[in-house]
Amino acid sequence: MARKGIQKVKTGCTTCKIRKVKCDERRPQCLRCSSTGRKCDGYVPPPLGTYSWSHLIQPSLDAIQTTTSAESHILSYFRQVVAPSLAGPLDTYLWANIVVQVSSREAAAKHAVLAISSLYQSFHKDWAGFPHVTQEEAFVMRHYNEAIIHLRAASDQHTILVVCMLFVCIEFMRGDHKRAIDHCRHGIHMLNRAPTETEFVREYMRPLFCRLSVFPYFFGASPDTFPSLEYPSMDAKTSFSTLADAHMALNPLIARTVRFVRSADTYRLGLLPLPTQNFGIMKDRQVIDSSLDSWFVAFHFYKTHKASTLRDNKFMRMLEIRWLTCKIWLDTCFSKEESIYDTHLDKFRTIVDLANDATVLIDAANKHRQPRVAFEIGFGPFLAFVVIKCRCLKLRITALTLMKEISPPREHCWDTSVLFALGQRTIEIEHDLKLDLHMQLDKIQHDVSLPPEEKRIRDSIMHLESGPLSGVEGIDMERQMICFLMKDPSGDGIVNRDEPLTAS
Repeated sequence: MARKGIQKVKTGCTTCKIRKVKCDERRPQCLRCSSTGRKCDGYVPPPLGTYSWSHLIQPSLDAIQTTTSAESHILSYFRQVVAPSLAGPLDTYLWANIVVQVSSREAAAKHAVLAISSLYQSFHKDWAGFPHVTQEEAFVMRHYNEAIIHLRAASDQHTILVVCMLFVCIEFMRGDHKRAIDHCRHGIHMLNRAPTETEFVREYMRPLFCRLSVFPYFFGASPDTFPSLEYPSMDAKTSFSTLADAHMALNPLIARTVRFVRSADTYRLGLLPLPTQNFGIMKDRQVIDSSLDSWFVAFHFYKTHKASTLRDNKFMRMLEIRWLTCKIWLDTCFSKEESIYDTHLDKFRTIVDLANDATVLIDAANKHRQPRVAFEIGFGPFLAFVVIKCRCLKLRITALTLMKEISPPREHCWDTSVLFALGQRTIEIEHDLKLDLHMQLDKIQHDVSLPPEEKRIRDSIMHLESGPLSGVEGIDMERQMICFLMKDPSGDGIVNRDEPLTAS
């Protein structure tokens, strides 16, 4: 038993605790041991929640002393430019405060932030996939690898979750969807397996990974291969006190909707008979649909009774677009006929109108240039959904034009130029025309014709294919290929149409 008045040694390396001496807690080996020639036996991992959040964000001498002047400059750039750009409308504190503070204490977070900052700085340079390794890419990979090495020695679950989020961000910016999905899967497994939930996890990490759990289903993941993030309660709220409340309540519903819709792909594409007699599946859809309706009632009341800023108005339009998209997804997910989307023209029109309103609000609220990279899902992917599934030519072209006006080049995990090229090519195939975006919309004002079912694209799959680099002998480059799935005119099957996708 420790003597009264002398604090018992509770932290530090195993060697110092056995010797009952104060440990300086440097990692991976403490100076107290290494300076006296002793072997430092390392640290016992603490259980989740052992460190308070205030302890976690205290500056670490090890992280500070090993930062060069050049790295300090890049970290300053992250605080002033990158973090505000990556933060969503309601995530400013997470990126501008928490991430910055964790990176000042934890080496893994510091190196991840350095990699993100370098990627952000060089994003206007198209170095990804180029035949030679550039200086910027070498810098990114060096710090990314350093972050991975330091993370292996980390024991606090809060730190690991923050760095996991940063790794997802790195892969978004690098365009590596597979690795981004792997990091996201790891974070969700950690959250699902945690025996207890701290305030930090509940307020920041669980909502963030809930939002991240959506994108894998658009890049090859399925409910069989990707975990569902468990939520303590899914009861629909009847009122919202803040816009953040509305946002947090909608995100689990979006995640449930997307997961359910992906589980219906085998029915929609005709691989299995429709599950109309499966009470459990149809009941699940009804429950999600009812929850979405309850959310919108509470959201509409909030929208009409609460004062809001220009930024709030823009974000409220974003939330309503997400809700409308979920409603369309749920209603169409079992249909084998693309014509079912024609019954939702009013919803598509509302999505386009809301996005158009948002462009005006952006112009009014932001006189400076829009960021080139966004970590959160914005308007682009939802406008792309309109372009691909709404068969009204005027609405499609309007949505396609808005994509370039309102979306940054890299939005979440999507490359806007690729989405744009996919949408443009879809319109050309289905309407049998060569699309000219400069064509006057009034010329198609009265064109209400819709493409026939046999001309409509049911789905598309993007993949990379190796081919010769134009103008350079002996060098192969990966290029985007698109596989369009279309109805077989001779029967109920699906035929594939493969072609290169040129994104500018």
